Amino acid sequence: MKTIIRMAGLVVCLVLASGVGWTQTDPRLEAVQQLVDSIQKIEGSVFAPATWNRAEKKLTEAQTAVSTQRSDKAVNALAAECETRMQDVLKAAEVAKLALEQYLPPRAKAREAKAPELAPALYKQAEAQFMAATGKVDDGDVKGGLREADKSLPLFDKAELEAIKSDIMGKADTLIRKAVEGGSDKFALATLDRARTAREKCDAILTKDRYERSESLAEIKRAEYEARHAVEIAQSVRSLERNDQAWEKLILIYEMQMNRAGEALALPLVPFNAGPGPAGDTLVAAINGLKGRGQSSSDYQSHITQRLQEVAGKLGMESAPADPDVLITGIETRLGELRAERDRLAENLNQKSAQMDQLEQSQGQVTAELEARTEQDKKIARAKEIIAPAEGEVIFTATGDMVLRLIGIAFDVSKSEIKNEHIALLQKVRDIIDLFPQAKILVEGHTDGVGDAGSNLRLSEKRATAVMQYLRQIGGYSAERINAVGYGAERPVASNDSQEGRAKNRRIDVVIMH
Repeated sequence: MKTIIRMAGLVVCLVLASGVGWTQTDPRLEAVQQLVDSIQKIEGSVFAPATWNRAEKKLTEAQTAVSTQRSDKAVNALAAECETRMQDVLKAAEVAKLALEQYLPPRAKAREAKAPELAPALYKQAEAQFMAATGKVDDGDVKGGLREADKSLPLFDKAELEAIKSDIMGKADTLIRKAVEGGSDKFALATLDRARTAREKCDAILTKDRYERSESLAEIKRAEYEARHAVEIAQSVRSLERNDQAWEKLILIYEMQMNRAGEALALPLVPFNAGPGPAGDTLVAAINGLKGRGQSSSDYQSHITQRLQEVAGKLGMESAPADPDVLITGIETRLGELRAERDRLAENLNQKSAQMDQLEQSQGQVTAELEARTEQDKKIARAKEIIAPAEGEVIFTATGDMVLRLIGIAFDVSKSEIKNEHIALLQKVRDIIDLFPQAKILVEGHTDGVGDAGSNLRLSEKRATAVMQYLRQIGGYSAERINAVGYGAERPVASNDSQEGRAKNRRIDVVIMH
């Protein structure tokens, strides 16, 4: 696994080097080429920006060594250090993804909605806020990272909604814009307004429920139709302005279409000599005749009136006139009153229900917080009972995490093997971890400031990894729950100028993150 990660680091070196004239992969680095895709997929520069920046500097040195044809020894040394840096990126990215796991779905939804392409400005703002969170986590401030990640949620949500609207409404927006450019706001204003109204209805539907498709698509199709309709009308009116003879041609075209309807109704002639009104009346009369076929007009009207009166009675109307038109008007009025009453009752019910829910939620929240705090205090007291002062120290950070500083573990010089005398203490650490089943665990390795910084960093990683692996073995913890990281001499707790201070700095910290 270590070889694979080293290969990954060198591949990224090659990718960056391509920007300054490299045309082929150096033979000494070919083995890492296959891992370029893997590194890109984990988005290491996003989830571990600071660690990536440190690695990137080493990449530049490796690139320069190859391009200036330095010796194999020099290139290989730089390559090895580059590999180590890239391992740090992969580890830090994994830790960040675990810490920010609950914030990843909103970002994924925005990307699935094609927000980077359809809402680039909003997505860029959301991504910048998200990287502020990953930067905090990468610097070791997990609580700060979570706070910054909270701020990215509404930004990704807004970018997703904007992208969905752009995807669904983009075509209609283009057609409306072209209609305006074609003069529809002057020659077909009413039709253009219908297009705009349908478009706004679609926008309101998606604002309320961005995943609703039936109503929103129906409205946006109507908007597209009316926009095209407005273009057609504007073109016709413009042609009339240019040529007075076009009026007769336009009227004849519409008469031709009405004659087609007359032929379908078996009418010998649709009269246009008295204007469009009589022609339309002739067509309507023919259609009504079809409706009454097999039943006289009076029988049909009587039947409809009787049915309407029955409906009126069920609706509680005091009088039911014989005129069906009056009946229909009365029924519509009554239905409106009933709908208004239903809506009023529903609103009152919702308000009462919301008030009850709020009271129950507040009570439950207070109770849960008290219970959780009591339980947490018991666990903390138990943790302090388990570890003796000579074995370790229980420390609380400003972010609320609990640190088990294991002063009872002392490794041999330059070694990382777990000794038999460490086992009893590590079993106690397991017992404390089990008190917090939902917490994630980070095993930190630290050294004093004596010696080479790179060697100290690698030694601290090996020691932290050894402790992590032993805890995984005796505790049955998953790789997602417990991780290890080495900081070398970067985070001292005492001065390295004295033997006592250096002894305190050579330590293992087990961080229980809440």
